[in-house]
Amino acid sequence: MSTQPSLQTPFLLTRSAELIVDHCVGLQEGDRCLVICDKSRWPEGEAIAGVILARGATPLLMDVSNQVARYYATHQRPEPPDHMTAAFAASNFVFGSADVEYCHLLGHTEKNQAAQAGGMQYVIVEEDMSSWTTTPEDIDAFVERTFRVADLLRNGKWVTVTTSNGTDAKFKLKPGRKVWSFAARTSERREALIVPNYAEAACVPWEGTMEGRAVVDGYIISVGADHRDDPVELIMKEGRAEEVNGGRAAGRLRAIMDAADENANNMAECGVCTSHREKRSYEYEYGIPGHFSYGAWGTTHFAVGHSHTIGGEVHSKIHLDCQMYDTTLYVDDVCVMEEGVYKF
Repeated sequence: MSTQPSLQTPFLLTRSAELIVDHCVGLQEGDRCLVICDKSRWPEGEAIAGVILARGATPLLMDVSNQVARYYATHQRPEPPDHMTAAFAASNFVFGSADVEYCHLLGHTEKNQAAQAGGMQYVIVEEDMSSWTTTPEDIDAFVERTFRVADLLRNGKWVTVTTSNGTDAKFKLKPGRKVWSFAARTSERREALIVPNYAEAACVPWEGTMEGRAVVDGYIISVGADHRDDPVELIMKEGRAEEVNGGRAAGRLRAIMDAADENANNMAECGVCTSHREKRSYEYEYGIPGHFSYGAWGTTHFAVGHSHTIGGEVHSKIHLDCQMYDTTLYVDDVCVMEEGVYKF
């Protein structure tokens, strides 16, 4: 949750709401929209709802502050209650303008995915809307880049990820398995929009194939925003994180995994991140956790736990992304990034 002082004026908030409603979402007159907010971001939700209303669609605001609190008390994927799920299914668009970790993991729930499969578009809104400087041209550039990386993963066989501080991992891609484009625009409704700066091509490793070592020095959901001074080592064998080594952060991650279930150590996802506008967590000011830094160009993240809602075969109560900075990533013999510099 941001602690940055910001000028929450109607003009600044409305300008940013127009960017996402008009350029990213493609709202149409008569669309039914749900805006989920917590109290810390309520002015942003109101601005989004106002622009929706101005475009001839119908907004409904929902306060999910108690659901956010429950997530932080459990660190488990926040499956929504049935009447909230019914609101999802009845909406053309659901805008997530609450705590960003909660909104992210809400997208990794079976009920949210079922609503998206039925035609709902889920839109996760980055915080601090009054400070956005992203342009439509920025969005078009990194969305096109994300689509190209997703196509490469869709047609590839193997992915290798290395870093100068010790990451050396490899996994196989399952033929025909969906590869996701999570960005500010998308070609299909089942892929969540993450607006306005985020961009990631995400794939699920073929179960049982990930091998090697990951040295996690970036963001880890529920653990912390930056681990350059306290890296976490994952030793991966046959698609599982068999060891979680390191200091305080590693202990915290192990505790969450141990409290979850037997599939918490499943290697569930690889996210290849492609946005030139997204910052890394340590580049933010005023103590912002930087959750959206998962989309920053030059980084890759592996997730442990649940993969079923993004096309895999494994169910777990958790889905925790573990980020690595300045990665070198190959799909077969094609270099996508070299030490954090985008090549493809």
